[in-house]
Amino acid sequence: MWRQTPDGQAFDAWSTQALALIDDYDRKVAEFEAAWESAKQDAADSISQEEREHFTSGVYVEGRPHPTSHVDGSLHFLGTTLVVVCIIVFAVMGVTALFNAGTPAFGVVWPLLPLGLGVVSFAWGWLLGRRHPEWRQQYLASTAELHAWAERNEQAKAKSAADRERRFGFDPLASPAWRPEPWTTTPHPGPALLDFIRQAYTSFPRPAELIPLPLIEVRATQSEPVSSMREALRRLGAD
Repeated sequence: MWRQTPDGQAFDAWSTQALALIDDYDRKVAEFEAAWESAKQDAADSISQEEREHFTSGVYVEGRPHPTSHVDGSLHFLGTTLVVVCIIVFAVMGVTALFNAGTPAFGVVWPLLPLGLGVVSFAWGWLLGRRHPEWRQQYLASTAELHAWAERNEQAKAKSAADRERRFGFDPLASPAWRPEPWTTTPHPGPALLDFIRQAYTSFPRPAELIPLPLIEVRATQSEPVSSMREALRRLGAD
C-alpha cells in the first residue's frame, strides 16, 4: 500500500536509478579489468625471448671476464678455511666440556692440526706471491676488467628496464604484480544503497529522506602511465 503512495512512488523511481547506478559501476569495473588483462597480455607477447633471458640471467653484456687466479690465492683460501675449521672445533670442545665435567670430547690436537695447516698454507701462499709479483698485477688487471664490465652490464640493465617502462608504461618483468590504479576513486555505491533499499520496506522513507545518489567520476586519463588503459579511461568517461 505504501508503494502506491507518492512517497512510495518517489522511492521506486529513486531505487530504479540506484540499481542502475550499481549496475553501471560494476560494468565499468569489469570493462576496466578486461582492458588491463588485455594490456598485460599484449606487453608479455611483445617481450622477446632474448630479453627474457637477459633479465633471468642478469647478463646483458657479452664477454664477462673472470679474475685471474693463481696458486697463492688458492692457498690463502685454503688457509682461511682451515682456520675457520679450527675455531669450530674449539667451539665444539668448549660446548662438550660444559656437559662433561670440564673434559672436552676430544684432545687439543684436533683443533691445532687445522690451525697449523692453515698457517702453513698462508705462509706458502705468501712466499709464492713474493716470488711471482706479476701474479698480483694480473689479478688486479683482471679485477679491474670485471668491474668495468659490471658497470657496462648495469647500464645495459637499466636501459632495458627504462625501455620497457617507455614501451608499456610499466615493467612486466621487474614488476609482474604491478597493476594500474582503479578507474575511479569513488567507493562502490552498492553496499550503502542496497542496505538503504532493504531498510526502506520497514522504514517507509519520505522523498526528503532518500539518500543522494553519488556522482561516479572516472579518474583523470593523464594519471595513467599505460597508453591502452588511458584509452579505457576515456571510454569509461564517455559512457
